[in-house]
Amino acid sequence: MNDARRQALLESALILLVFFIEGAYPVPDVNEPNYLGKAIHFWNPQWAAGDFFLESADAHYVFYFTFGWLSLLLSPLALAWTGRLLIWALLAWAWRRLSWALLPRRWYAVLTAALWVAGLNRFHMAGEWVIGGVEAKGFAYVFFLLGLEALVVRRWNKAWILFGASGAFHVIVGGWAVVAAGMVWFGMTLARRCVRTTPEDQAPDQHTKSARRATPLLTSPPAAAAGTSSPAAHPRDVAAEVPGPATSPSGPALIAPPSLKAMAPALLLGGLLALPGLVPVWMLNWGADPRVVAEANQIYVFERLYHHLDPLSFPPQFVLRFGLLAVGWVLLCRLTPADGPRRMLRRMTLAALLLAGTGTACGLLALLDRATAAGLLKYYWFRIPDAMLPLAAAFDAASLVALRRDTGRGFARWFWPAVFVGLAALHVVDLASIRPIPQAPRADKLPQFSHWRDLCDWIAQSEQIAPGATFLTPRQTHTFKWYTGRPEVANWKELPQDAAAIVEWYRRMKEIYAATRQDGTLKWLNWPDELPRRKIDRLAAQFGFRYVVSSQRVRLPYRIVYQNESYVLYELPRRDRPAPLQYRPCRGIGFVSSNLSL
Repeated sequence: MNDARRQALLESALILLVFFIEGAYPVPDVNEPNYLGKAIHFWNPQWAAGDFFLESADAHYVFYFTFGWLSLLLSPLALAWTGRLLIWALLAWAWRRLSWALLPRRWYAVLTAALWVAGLNRFHMAGEWVIGGVEAKGFAYVFFLLGLEALVVRRWNKAWILFGASGAFHVIVGGWAVVAAGMVWFGMTLARRCVRTTPEDQAPDQHTKSARRATPLLTSPPAAAAGTSSPAAHPRDVAAEVPGPATSPSGPALIAPPSLKAMAPALLLGGLLALPGLVPVWMLNWGADPRVVAEANQIYVFERLYHHLDPLSFPPQFVLRFGLLAVGWVLLCRLTPADGPRRMLRRMTLAALLLAGTGTACGLLALLDRATAAGLLKYYWFRIPDAMLPLAAAFDAASLVALRRDTGRGFARWFWPAVFVGLAALHVVDLASIRPIPQAPRADKLPQFSHWRDLCDWIAQSEQIAPGATFLTPRQTHTFKWYTGRPEVANWKELPQDAAAIVEWYRRMKEIYAATRQDGTLKWLNWPDELPRRKIDRLAAQFGFRYVVSSQRVRLPYRIVYQNESYVLYELPRRDRPAPLQYRPCRGIGFVSSNLSL
C-alpha cells in the first residue's frame, strides 16, 4: 500500500470516528422506527400486519429495495447498526473526496468534518441533520457530497448524474441540489454574458473592479487574482483559470459553464436515475381530490411538521444562531482567498441561502393564504440551507487556518488555528464524553424507559396476545412496533405521506386524543387512561383494537393482562369485527371533503 492510499484510509477512518461519535445514539434513533419499520414491513408484510402507518403508501422504494432486504436476515437492532455504519462510512469517504477537492492538505479533511458536524448540531434553523439514524436521506447525502465534489471542480455532467442518484434515494435532497446547482449555472452564464458585453478596450483594472462589484463573495481577493495561489489551490483549476477572452490578465477569470446542449445527456441521465424516487412521490396523490390534498398540506405543514417547514414557527433562537453563522461565514469569505473550487462552493452556498429566503417568503404568504403557503412549504425549503451553510463555514474556517499557518507570524499564526481546532475538538470531546453513559433512545418519549421495554418485551413474547390484534397506545409513543412487531391504531410521530392517509391520521389523532377547551382550542391528551370508558368502547368498535396500553396513574375498568411499576396492558371484551373505516374531513382545518374510503 502506497503512502497516498494509506493516508486516505487513515483520514477516512478518523472521519468515520467523528461521525460515529456524532451519531451513535442508542437504537432506535428519532426516525429509525418509521423508516426501518416501513422497510421491514415492505419485505415482510406479516410484521405488524394491519398497522395503519405501515400499510399507508410508500415513498422511498429505492431505500427499501437497496437496503430494506437486509431485514430478512437481521433483527431491527442489527439492521439499524448495519445501516448506520454503512451510511457513515460512505459519508466519510465522500467527505474526504470533497475536502481534498477544496482543501488538499493532509488531515484537514478530519478538521472540516468535525467543524461541519458541530455546525449541523448547534446552528441548524429547521432541525436538519445528516449524521444520525438510518433513513433514506443518509444515502442521498452521500451522492449529494459526491455531486458537490464534482461541481466544485466544474465537472458539471458528473454533478448532474450524482444529484440524480441522490434524488433516487430522497427526492427532496437530490431535487434541491439540482435546483441550487441550476441557480449557480444560470448565475455564471449570466455573468459571462455580461462580461462579454464589456468593450474590448476597457481598462483591465476597471474591468476587474466591475466584475468584483457584481459578485463580491464569488471572486478572489486581489492577492489570489494576481496569481498568488491560495493555500488550497486545486491543481485541476490552476490551468483552467488562466485569463481568457472574457477576463483581464490581472483579474479573476469568469469561466463559462457548459451550455445546456453540452449538459443535456447528463441532465437526461440524472433525471432517469431520479425517476425511481420521483415517481412514487408523484403517485402518492395521483387522482386524489384536490380538497383532500389541500387539507393534507395544511395538516402536514402547520399541525405536524411546522418545526421543519414553517419559518414563522421556528424558535427565534434557532433563527438567530443560523443568522449569526451566516454572518460569520461572510466574514470568513472576506478573510480568506478563494480558488476555483471554493468559489464554486460559495456560489452553491449562496444559492442555498436564496432557497431559504424563498422559503421564508412562502412562510409569510401564510399570513394571507394558508392553503397556498402550505402547498409550497411542504417541499422543505430549509433542508439544503441547514446542511450547506455549516459545510461552507467549515471549509472557509479551515482555509483560514491553512492561510494563517502559511503566512502568519507569531501570535497571528496560531490564533485562528487554535480557535477552530479547539472548537472542533470541544464539540467532539463533549459528545464522546456522554456516549458511554446509559440513556434511553431518543425515539422513546415515554417515562421510565426500562419499564416500557419490559412491557413491550412481554407483549412480543407472550402467547396470550391474539395474533393480529391491534393496540391503542399512548399518543407520544414511537417505539411500540419496533419492540413488539404488533400493529397500533396511530401515534403522533408516524405521519403517512399520501394525502388521504394524512387526513385520516389527523382524524384519528383528534378523535382519540384531542379535547376541546372552553375557548375552542384543542388540548392534546397523551394517555388512554385520560379517556372515559364510554369513549374507549366506542373507539374500540370504530378502530378495531382489542388491547390498550396505558400508565398506572388511573385504573381502567378492563381486564389487566400485564402490569409493572409504570405501565399496564388491558384487554377489552371481544367484539364483532368493525365496519370498514370511511374517510371523514378534519373539522377546524377549513375544508369540506367528500367521503373517501381508505
